Amino acid sequence: MRDSPVRTSLDPGKSKHLGRRLLPRAPGPFAGPNFLNLDEPARSGPRHHVLSPKRQEAKPMSPQLIRTLIAGALFVHGVGHTLGFWMPTRSWVLARFLGEPTLRVVSSVFWVVSAIGFVAACLAFLGIVIPHEWWRSLALVTAVLSLVGLILFIGNWPAFNTVGAVGMNVAVLVALLWAKWPPESLIGR
Repeated sequence: MRDSPVRTSLDPGKSKHLGRRLLPRAPGPFAGPNFLNLDEPARSGPRHHVLSPKRQEAKPMSPQLIRTLIAGALFVHGVGHTLGFWMPTRSWVLARFLGEPTLRVVSSVFWVVSAIGFVAACLAFLGIVIPHEWWRSLALVTAVLSLVGLILFIGNWPAFNTVGAVGMNVAVLVALLWAKWPPESLIGR
């Protein structure tokens, strides 16, 4: 026979009967109720504002942040192509026709032109040195050239780099050709 029934109060400050003793609930961020009430909004310490009615509509990213992210992605992808100089050169197609020194030259041309092309697209996107109107053409041509180089020299790069480079090239092609993104109104030129 128990002294009192088991209490499961939703008030975190209340005690809970366990066996013959009343154990106080531990203070702190984990002192919430035992059972979730799915009818009420979730509240978990300092993050409760995330689900508040004031934050139901997400704020869009600023055009300046979008411009910075696009320029940064083009620049980093271009600089990443410079790693091709340090990789051994193998080609599943060209190795039958070309020797090792010639393969290295052909490979280097692909990576140098791709690196210069993406950095130039970044500069054109920002309107630095190169006219802004050229950035889409530079990015498209360079993405196609980079994809051709990746296909011809597959296996030279670590798999993670290859997947990332193919993903970036495909993202550039899809964004510019299919989605027509970003619109000129967004990038402010």
